[in-house]
Amino acid sequence: MSLLAESEDCFIKQVFPQASPDPLPSSPIAFEIAMAQVPPAETELIHLEFNQLGTFEPVQEQFWEQGVRFEGAIALQPSNPAFQADNNSPSVMPITGRSNITVHFRQPRQTVGAVVTAPRQITVTAFDQNDNLLGQQRAGSPKYLQQKAGQAEIFPRHHLELLAQGAVKVVLSSTAPFILQEFFYG
Repeated sequence: MSLLAESEDCFIKQVFPQASPDPLPSSPIAFEIAMAQVPPAETELIHLEFNQLGTFEPVQEQFWEQGVRFEGAIALQPSNPAFQADNNSPSVMPITGRSNITVHFRQPRQTVGAVVTAPRQITVTAFDQNDNLLGQQRAGSPKYLQQKAGQAEIFPRHHLELLAQGAVKVVLSSTAPFILQEFFYG
């Protein structure tokens, strides 16, 4: 038995000590199978900071160093009190004429999430590298929430989180304007 085969066999026995007493085949294929069965490590979530964005700045490549690129988004400070944010940092919303924001990841992700304010239902959809649907989550009312004359009601804020192993693209969409206040992934 080669030194490499012995180390693979040793690794497999350490990872799977409850395995049957019969030794597993010591080959690269057995090693790959064993690695595929190891649960993924807990991934720390990365939260994007929108406070560095300027008002009315198109949001595209600003977060590329963190592995994220936006499409169809603009930073703004909401002037409508119904979209009131908790702090004075900018929010991100779809550019004029679009009803969605697309987020592309440099590397596949397993968790994606957002905090959004919207008067209608908001949907987060994740796709893999072949554009196959991995998962989808919705929040909010499918009916439009209207402001009453003279009253400054605040639209609902929603926390969406989606577990989607291998996500390389996420689309946030609604049939009404919405603001993205937080975005995170891991």
